[in-house]
Amino acid sequence: MSRTQSATTKPRRHEGTKKKTQRHDELVDPLAQRRPDLCARVPSEAHLLNGAPMPRAGPDNPAPSHRRTRFFVPFVSLVSCVSFVAPAPAGADVSAFLDKPILSVRLVVEGRETTDTALTQVIETQPGRPLTMAQVRETVPHLFSLGRFEDVRVDATLENGRVALRYELSPVHPVTTIRFAGAAGPGIDRGALRQVIVDRYGVSPPAGRAADMKRLLEDALAERGYLHPAVTINAETEHSPERATLVFTIQPGDRTRVGTVEVVGRPPVTPAELLRRLHIASGAPYLREDIRHRIDRYVDERHNRGYYETRVVPAVALADGDRIANLT
Repeated sequence: MSRTQSATTKPRRHEGTKKKTQRHDELVDPLAQRRPDLCARVPSEAHLLNGAPMPRAGPDNPAPSHRRTRFFVPFVSLVSCVSFVAPAPAGADVSAFLDKPILSVRLVVEGRETTDTALTQVIETQPGRPLTMAQVRETVPHLFSLGRFEDVRVDATLENGRVALRYELSPVHPVTTIRFAGAAGPGIDRGALRQVIVDRYGVSPPAGRAADMKRLLEDALAERGYLHPAVTINAETEHSPERATLVFTIQPGDRTRVGTVEVVGRPPVTPAELLRRLHIASGAPYLREDIRHRIDRYVDERHNRGYYETRVVPAVALADGDRIANLT
């Protein structure tokens, strides 16, 4: 029976505490105290667009002919209700817009106005009708259900008692290309790294899962002996058609190597022969998964030959800033 180091032991990682997002204190609706809304179709962080505060009308400050505010309409799911929240500057709350006739409706995709009939036909807020909360709640899930947008924001301007609406639409950019940049250290196969992403998320991985993809690549690099790699992800977006390229920049860092190797117990062969069969040698890259697989294969072979009590229990002690793995 012999003992070597645990190839499955992973270095402990410390994750920074997540910063809590501070919410605006002055909101006209108690929904503002809820946690961030989640979009079932395309996950994204909820944003709040604030209109510029306006002074109250008075004898020394006549009311302006038009005023403007922005509403955020978080889309919770395709079948649930939609919250309608607005900032509360003086004289510009939601009630100033509701039940007012709609003057115009504009659809803007990344700064470009569009009259795409696929979009206009799902808009419930039509010019000439009075603006209601229900119209906005119905319109937003209609737009999300098209599968083309990851964010929808509604901007309202009050002009001479009528409401000019502007829907700001942020399109989904499906990932069509995965590219790697940075140093390519020994043992790093970019094709294998790409396959790790594709196996988990498919050929068009969601850009919103960047943090998960980063961890996948870090784990894959650790299996090749790079225990402390630096992986950054950038999405390069393109238009006409909408698409994105995910660029993974990798700085692998130092590769951990096997240091001392000690065999404890009474193996059926000499320690040198046992290490030869397990392909473990001082100075070789520390490939923990490869070592684990070779140990499992050796133990299975011994069991198949009738030596059912054979066990190899690996243990590892990292040293020199995790650049050395001493095995026992």
